Amino acid sequence: MGRIGVLNFGEGDTMKNHEVYDEDDRLFLGDDEPQTEFEKALKKYDDHFEEPFPTIPLCWGRSEEDVIKMINECLTEDKDVYAMGILPEPSAGLVY
Repeated sequence: MGRIGVLNFGEGDTMKNHEVYDEDDRLFLGDDEPQTEFEKALKKYDDHFEEPFPTIPLCWGRSEEDVIKMINECLTEDKDVYAMGILPEPSAGLVY
């Protein structure tokens, strides 16, 4: 099952919230290089899995250190947060 709110149109283009993004703009940093360990971890996840880390459901109420550990576990196991069972696959009835 695909992710809610993400439609693939062609190589490098993804639609989120009715906007088309180039492959290089998936991470919120845009053209800036990540500065903090947290930003570097988000970029590693994004680069490895070719999709952004789901920050809204997984960062609220957690420290940056906990999120970095979560990302590192995913990278070590070569499984995204869905395959790791950290976050259930979105369903049509699920709204964040």
